[in-house]
Amino acid sequence: MLKRVGSLLLLFAFCCGGAAAAVPPCEPAPYLKGVPFLVDQMTSTPGPDGSIVYRHKDDPRIEVAFATTSSASVAATTRLGFAAEIANRLAPQEAASRSRGGQMLVAAIPFSPAAYRVVRRSDPEIGADRIAGQLVVYVSPGCELVATYGAPDAMLLRARFGEVVGAIDAVRDVVGRTAPSIQLRDESNAPVGYLAYLIGIGLPALAAVILTYLLNRSVAKGRPGALSKAAMLFVAVTACMVVLGSTYAGFPPALPPEIAALIVSVAACAVATCFIRSGVPLRFAISFGCAAGFAIVGYALLGWVAEPYGILLSGSCICMGSILAALWWTRATGRFMLPMR
Repeated sequence: MLKRVGSLLLLFAFCCGGAAAAVPPCEPAPYLKGVPFLVDQMTSTPGPDGSIVYRHKDDPRIEVAFATTSSASVAATTRLGFAAEIANRLAPQEAASRSRGGQMLVAAIPFSPAAYRVVRRSDPEIGADRIAGQLVVYVSPGCELVATYGAPDAMLLRARFGEVVGAIDAVRDVVGRTAPSIQLRDESNAPVGYLAYLIGIGLPALAAVILTYLLNRSVAKGRPGALSKAAMLFVAVTACMVVLGSTYAGFPPALPPEIAALIVSVAACAVATCFIRSGVPLRFAISFGCAAGFAIVGYALLGWVAEPYGILLSGSCICMGSILAALWWTRATGRFMLPMR
């Protein structure tokens, strides 16, 4: 019994240790080792608070300090939202710098790893003859790597200062390869919430009711033939392949939930009605498949899905299969298309 408990404790400790090792460190040193310029061209001095200060070997007036700090979570989840949030957060500092006669430039970098840069010059707070900057990189949702750099604002030092800025950008690249940063996505005008289900499922269902009435009066009369049911089986298989292909492709948001529910409903209707002798349910399944196919194509054309090309092709196949099922139902299209007995 004691051996089993000891083994379980060792396994738990190993798992906890592996999980802890997977968490990116919130300290600057691990992200600075992969930048040769900092090692070859600058001298480093560790600070008491865990920061590391680098000075250029040829001109110690050019310096950069790296430190990490805990950060509040970013409210925005989109790239434009992140840029707007950073601009609003630093707007008071920018106004204060302008009131002192200085210049301040704020630039958000909404790509992994998310970051923002601040450049100041001609500001009495930092020295009228100096240029200073700050690059804040989100190592993780709760950790920021802050690089604060500065140099005399002299034309002769512009080239060296540019090399230091390039080294700081290289540190950001290292963070991007080793840390999760924060996840931002592109802007989208896709419907969400109840509106999404109203557009994605409600409109196709309403169109299916109207099409069912039209089919009953014009094309699909009597009992359906074997080819009509085979076409609806093709619709069901295609609908299932949409869901499976989206999952296999590794796009979690590839199918919006309302479209996934629509596709599952189409597949279920197509399969169920193929085994019903009455033609009324199959007329609705054909109409529902045709309307759903147009809705899926519309989502792809409007850019409301993450991977539009496969969804576009699948929606077209669903719509085409439904149209063929309706056409093959008509007795006038062929002498061999007899109803199933």
